[in-house]
Amino acid sequence: MGEEYGEEAPFQYFVSHSDQELIKEVRRGRREEFLAFKWQGEIPNPQSEDTFLHSKIHLDLHRNGKHKTLFEFYRTLMKYRKEISSLSHLSKMGMEVGTCEEAPTLIMRRRYGEDRICAIFNFSERPVEVNLLMEQGLWQKVLDSSSNRWEGPGSSLPESFQSGGSEFPFKINSFSFALYHRLNEKNSISAFPEA
Repeated sequence: MGEEYGEEAPFQYFVSHSDQELIKEVRRGRREEFLAFKWQGEIPNPQSEDTFLHSKIHLDLHRNGKHKTLFEFYRTLMKYRKEISSLSHLSKMGMEVGTCEEAPTLIMRRRYGEDRICAIFNFSERPVEVNLLMEQGLWQKVLDSSSNRWEGPGSSLPESFQSGGSEFPFKINSFSFALYHRLNEKNSISAFPEA
C-alpha cells in the first residue's frame, strides 16, 4: 500500500499476540530470517508498538511534491487503461511483447479491433535508440515518463509521427517508458494529449 504515491514508511512485520510463547517464536523466526539478509543492527521487534507505528502509511503525502506527481501519474495510467480500447480489453490474443537486440528494452504492442498501442520501456541507465517496425498510420504519444510533467529530464521522443508501415527510430531516456496510440476515425489527435 502506498506505492501509488511513493510512501516512504518502511513496512515492517508486526503482530499483536497475547501468547508469550508464540511471541517468543515469532521473534526467533524473524531473527533467523534476517540472518539471510546479513542485517546489521537490531531487528524490528514484531510485537513492539513502535514497529507498528513506524509502518503506518501517511495518506496525506499524495497531496504534495513528488508524491503528488507520482499519484497523478498513476491516475493518468488508470484513465488511459479505461479510455483506450487496446488497453481496456485484456485478451492475450491482441498482445505482443518483445525485446530489442541493441538495447535493454521491452516493447509491448496491444490491439483491439482497429485500435493499436505501442509501449517502449528502457531499463538501461543510459538513453537508447531503437528502430521499431510501426504499423501504417498516424501515431500520437500519449504518455512519456520522461516528461517534465512527471519530473523527468524532458522527452526526446516525437509527439506524433506518420508511419508508412516501416521502421521508425526512437530515442528513449534511461529508466523510462513511452506509450504511443495509433489514431483512426474513432479517436482524434486531441483525444489523448500528452499527459
